[in-house]
Amino acid sequence: EQRSVDPRFRVGAGFGTRVVQDQQEKYMDAAWEQIGRVLEANKRIRLGQFGKEVSFVWHDRHLRPLLVANQQKALLMMAPLNKRVLASEFTVHHRLGQSFVQPAMTSTALRRVIRPRGRLLKAIPFDDSITPDNLISRVNDGEVSAAPPKVTPPGVVTVNEVADELLPEDAPPTVIDLIRRYPWLRWVPLIVALVIVLLVFLFAPTGLALAVAVAVAAVAGFLYQLISRWTDAVRASDGIREENRTPESVDELPRSPDFRITELGSGFTPRLGSTDSVEAVRFKQALKDSYELIAASSEAGAIEPKEKLDLADIAQGVVAAIDPEQTIPRRVLTGISLPQRIRAEIGEQFVEAMAYPEFDTPMYEPLKNISAELFLPNINLIEQNSITLLETNQEFIESYMVGLNHEFARELLWREYPTDQRGSYFRQFWDVGSFFNSDENLDPAELKEKLRDIPPLHKWLPTSKLGQHDNREQDGDNEGGEEEVVLVICGELLKRYPTAVIYAHRACWQRKDDGTQADREKHPCLRSGEIDNTKERRLEPLTGAEEEALPRNKVRAPLYEAKVDPDIYFFGFDLKIEEAKGGTGENPRDDPGWFFVIKERPGEPRFGLDTEKQPKLNVWNDLSWQDVQPEAAGSHIQIDNATPTFSLVIPTGDDEEKIEQYRDDKNISWNKDMNSAALAYVLFQAPVLVAVHASEMLPKS
Repeated sequence: EQRSVDPRFRVGAGFGTRVVQDQQEKYMDAAWEQIGRVLEANKRIRLGQFGKEVSFVWHDRHLRPLLVANQQKALLMMAPLNKRVLASEFTVHHRLGQSFVQPAMTSTALRRVIRPRGRLLKAIPFDDSITPDNLISRVNDGEVSAAPPKVTPPGVVTVNEVADELLPEDAPPTVIDLIRRYPWLRWVPLIVALVIVLLVFLFAPTGLALAVAVAVAAVAGFLYQLISRWTDAVRASDGIREENRTPESVDELPRSPDFRITELGSGFTPRLGSTDSVEAVRFKQALKDSYELIAASSEAGAIEPKEKLDLADIAQGVVAAIDPEQTIPRRVLTGISLPQRIRAEIGEQFVEAMAYPEFDTPMYEPLKNISAELFLPNINLIEQNSITLLETNQEFIESYMVGLNHEFARELLWREYPTDQRGSYFRQFWDVGSFFNSDENLDPAELKEKLRDIPPLHKWLPTSKLGQHDNREQDGDNEGGEEEVVLVICGELLKRYPTAVIYAHRACWQRKDDGTQADREKHPCLRSGEIDNTKERRLEPLTGAEEEALPRNKVRAPLYEAKVDPDIYFFGFDLKIEEAKGGTGENPRDDPGWFFVIKERPGEPRFGLDTEKQPKLNVWNDLSWQDVQPEAAGSHIQIDNATPTFSLVIPTGDDEEKIEQYRDDKNISWNKDMNSAALAYVLFQAPVLVAVHASEMLPKS
C-alpha cells in the first residue's frame, strides 16, 4: 500500500499512461484487428439466444408432451429430420431402413394418408386394438408387413420347377431323400442278395439253394436297376437346381471327347470318355464363370434380416438431439469466426464474446522513444566502445506495465470495446524475439507465455508488492524481488559484427597441480590442487555431449534484449548480480561466477590482416599490414620478387596456447611462389572470442 502511493512508482505508471495516450489510435486499431468481426459475431449470438428461447418454448410445450401422449405422432412429426439425426452410430433414416419400419412408414405420403380427417381413414373399419395411431408399432412388432415379401410372378417357370419335373414320379419322397444322403444306395440290393446266397448255399440243400439264389438274384437285379434309375434322375435334377449351381459342380460333370454345341433337335448325342474336347473345355469354363457371377450377385443382393427397433428409445433420442439448448448454439458458433483464445474464454457457454487484445510488442521501445533517460537514467554516461553490467529495476517495470494496462482498459471502455475490463493487454517489457528455445518440450505458445515479463494482473495477490511479479521466476519464487543482470555493449562492435553470438559462460578456478605429471597435463580447472589466485579464471570446459546440448548450469543465452539508438545494446540474463560476480577465490568454496562472451560465428569466414603489429609472429593469424607493407599501405598486396619471406617463431611463455596452431601453420610459407590456397590460409582470420568476467565490470564492494 505504501508503494502504491510512492511517487517513484506512480511516475513509472504515469509513463505507461502517457505511452497509451500518445499511441491510442495505433493500439486501438491493432485491438480491433485482433478481435476480428466480433461485433457482428455478438449480434448473431444475441439473435441466436433469442431464437433459442423461442424454440425452447415450442420444444418444451409441444414436442415433449406429444412424445408422452402419442409416440407415433411424435415420430411422424420429426420424420423430416431423420437423415440428420443420429440414433446410436447411424442416422435414424438408416436405422429405419434396416428394420421392419421402413422409411416409407414415416414418409410424407403416409402422413397424408393417415391424417385424422382423411377420406381413406374414414372408410377403414378400426377397433380398439387396431387404430391409425398404432400402425408403426404394429409394423415394428411384425403384425403388419410394410411391404410383402418378393415372390415369383405366376406363370413364370423357374429352374427349380424344371428340376422337380426331372425327379422320378414312381419314387417315394423318403427314398429320394435317402438317395440324396447316400448316393451308394443302389449297391445295397446287390450286397444283400450276395449275403443271402452265401447263407443259403451254406445251410440249405443244393437244389433248394440254387432255386433261392436265382430268385434272389432276379429281385436284386430289378432293385439295382430301379434304384440306379432313380439315382440318375435325382442327380440330374439336383445338378440344375439354383442352390447347386456352383463353380465346383462344373468340375464334377462327365467328360466328352466329341462334345459340341448343336441346334435343338439335331439328334446329336455326345459320347462319354476320359477327356474333354476343346469346345467342352471352353463351355465348362464359361459355365463356371457364369456360376461365379450368379453366386456373387446372390450374395450382394441378399436381403439382411430385418430388426425390431426400440421406438421409444429412438423417439426420445431424436427429441433430445433437436433440443434448441444444443442445436442453436452449435449452429451459431459454427457460422462465426472467433480467435481460439476468445473461444477458450467463452468455453461451453453460449454468451457474447468478452475478450481482450494482447500485444507482444516490447514496451520498452515506446518508453525509450519518448526519452532514453526514461529507459535508463544517465545513459549518456556510458563510455563509448565499452561493456558493462547493469541491474534491472523490476519495481519500475511492473509499475510501468500497470500504468499501460490501466490506461488502455479505460480507453477500451471509452471505445465500447467488448471486454470485461479484466484483461492484461501488455505483459512484455523486453524484446524476447531472439531467445533460443532449448527446451524442445515447449511449443511456441507455451514458450511465449514463459517469457512474459509479468503474469496477468488479475492473478496478482492483494498482499503482494511491486517487484514480486517476475513471470520468468521459476516456481513462483518472487518473494526476494531479486533483479537480473543486463549486459550493456556500447560502440561500433555490434555494428561491425552484427551476427556475433553473445552468451554467459560459467567460470572455473584454475587450480594447482598435485605434483604428478598426470595432474599437470589436465585442464587447469580439472586439477586436484588448491585454487591458484595468481591466475585468471577460465571458461568451464564442456564435454562432447555438452557441446551438442548446452547445459543450462554452464551456458546461458540472453533471455531478452533491447537497443537504444544509435549504438547501445542491452542483453538480459537469468542471473543475479552476486551469482554472476562470484567470490574472490580466498575460500575454497567460493563461487567462480560467470563470464560474458562475445563470439564471432565460425561459419562466417573473414579474410584480411591485423591492424596492429605483434611483437612476435607465432602463427599466421598474427600477420599484420605493417609486416606485409612496412613503408606505405597500398590498395592491394603485390606478390612479386620483392615479396618478403617470414618465419614463424615457436610460441613460449604466455603464448604457449598457440603451440597447437603453430604446428599446422609452420607448414605454410609466405613467399612469392605461394599459391592461392596458401594465401587464403594465411589471410583467413580466425574467429575471435572475447570473454569478460562479471567481477571486472562490477564494483569491488
